[in-house]
Amino acid sequence: FKHGIAILTTADYYSLGNRSDSFLNLSLDVAKFEEYQTPIIHQLSDVKLLHWDIDIRVLASQSLSRVSKLNPCYSTTTILPKLLRPGF
Repeated sequence: FKHGIAILTTADYYSLGNRSDSFLNLSLDVAKFEEYQTPIIHQLSDVKLLHWDIDIRVLASQSLSRVSKLNPCYSTTTILPKLLRPGF
């Protein structure tokens, strides 16, 4: 994995234990590596925004807002239209 050591030192067992910190800070730290931006954005928009737990959905929306700023072109052309579709 490219940047594997940097990611493992950032997202270790103890740092991932805090759900809010994982969504709001660690996801942003990992998404700063360009090759991980679109998979993280897709996971948040396609899976986590539809999660049964409302707390996860709220954290996912906040995280998506932060991570999308790293790749605004992709987010506005691919993710935003999908989120604005009726019945999302």
